[in-house]
Amino acid sequence: MKKMKTIKKILTGFITACMVLSAGSITAFAAEADISNSNSLGSSLVQYAMNSGWAASIPAFITPSVQDEVNTNQYSVDVSDIVLGNTEKLVTTIEYDGKLVEANGVEIPYTLYDANGEVTTGNEIISTDSGNPNAVASYSFGAALNQKAKYAGTYTGTATFNFTAEEKIYTAEEIENDAHLFGIGATKSEYVISKFNDDFTEVTIFSNGKDSDGEMMSFQSRQSPMRAYNSTLKKAIIESKVHSVSNNSFYGCASLTDLIISSGVNSIDDYAFSNCTSLEDIAISDGLTSIGENAFGSCTSLRNLTIPNSVTSIGNGAFWDCSSLNTIILSRNMKTINARTFYSCTSLENIEIPVGITSISSEAFFNCTALKNIELPNSITAIGDNAFSSTGLTEIVIPDGVTAIERRTFYDCPSLRRIELPNSVTSIGELAFYSCKSLSEVNVPNSVTTIGNEAFSGCSSLTNITIPDNVTSIGSKTFSACLALSEITIGSGTSNIANNAFYKCSNIQTISGHSGTYAETWANSNGYTFVAID
Repeated sequence: MKKMKTIKKILTGFITACMVLSAGSITAFAAEADISNSNSLGSSLVQYAMNSGWAASIPAFITPSVQDEVNTNQYSVDVSDIVLGNTEKLVTTIEYDGKLVEANGVEIPYTLYDANGEVTTGNEIISTDSGNPNAVASYSFGAALNQKAKYAGTYTGTATFNFTAEEKIYTAEEIENDAHLFGIGATKSEYVISKFNDDFTEVTIFSNGKDSDGEMMSFQSRQSPMRAYNSTLKKAIIESKVHSVSNNSFYGCASLTDLIISSGVNSIDDYAFSNCTSLEDIAISDGLTSIGENAFGSCTSLRNLTIPNSVTSIGNGAFWDCSSLNTIILSRNMKTINARTFYSCTSLENIEIPVGITSISSEAFFNCTALKNIELPNSITAIGDNAFSSTGLTEIVIPDGVTAIERRTFYDCPSLRRIELPNSVTSIGELAFYSCKSLSEVNVPNSVTTIGNEAFSGCSSLTNITIPDNVTSIGSKTFSACLALSEITIGSGTSNIANNAFYKCSNIQTISGHSGTYAETWANSNGYTFVAID
């Protein structure tokens, strides 16, 4: 077994002449008070805050008893609400100068005693292991003069208590022999540890010692230790020195409800929390830079989420099928919303697309049926196929800079009434607005040169449409089943219209266009009234 290493954090408290509390500095506390034989005894509550926080009650002053007489219960140091890192324990030692100074400057030595007798400098007086948040550690002592006082007056003295958090390093042998410890380090298994509590309802993942690189192993087979307890595990804490939550590490932990990701974690990898169906709300600390593919896929209880601005990338399908997700705030340092990021998030109502996002990839918001409104910033230049298919959108403005409405981009959006296209758009893909049954207002800008097959098929509320001059062909079923379509304007460049382009458009009354163009010929040959716009 390799020798145990320790890392010490020294936190020091003082009891000296006049009472002062200091909780904001690196020293744990300072307490000072005038002391004399006539003073009554007292204590002060001092709180100290850091990553491992605790509170201590200490005597406000020390008044040594007469020569050689001591009450060892006269004073106490009480440490409570100890919250230490998973590998730490609290050790307290004592130091004191053993002198009182009388009014005329004469020093009188004194000695501290506890129940075991004389206390010497460096004595270890309290030792408390981590893991019990309600632990209370007490130490009682007294003080006696080593000689008789010669003068009356105000005496001063000092005693110092050193609170030391010692970090325990688990060896490979200790991990192997403890049913609650699992080495999951990528370089060496013992470099990163997952430590379960007694009933396997809580796990803490931490970096094991100063030599650890903080990297978790990859769980490609989805057989991580956490998955082994997927029916009991309710809480997970990822400590700051662990750099990433590796892929599949919590996959399928269906009872996990509480997740704490500390600020030192850089990435959440692929499928890390996928299928954690009881996970409701997550607090992700700033410092995280990436969220992997399907990282929270099918977390069907997840309701609200804020992505910190440190995140620059979110992988494909990261929140796939998070059917309870209602509100999400995205990082302002992302550039892309990747494919299927919010696929089938059927409760998603509130999302702001930050300025700086340049593209929304395919199926990014597919089947987000509760999504009624979304504002796209001008930074967006590309929107992928099926990006907003089957959503609840009622209207949308496409930013200037987007050049194509891709295949099925707004396929089957039954509530979409209005869409505004910019002059930068040159093509409208196949099935782009298929079955948008409420669509009644759409402008096709002059910049458009191609309109794909069935692009507006099933838009049964559309009453009129203008085909730009640069469109040369109207393809198969482009406007089929547009039951309310009554007025069509066909541009001068159109030279071909498929036989079924306006299939089941029984309400067409007039065809408008330039005299002598294909539009006039087609209108006359199909029995429509032609209206010249020359």
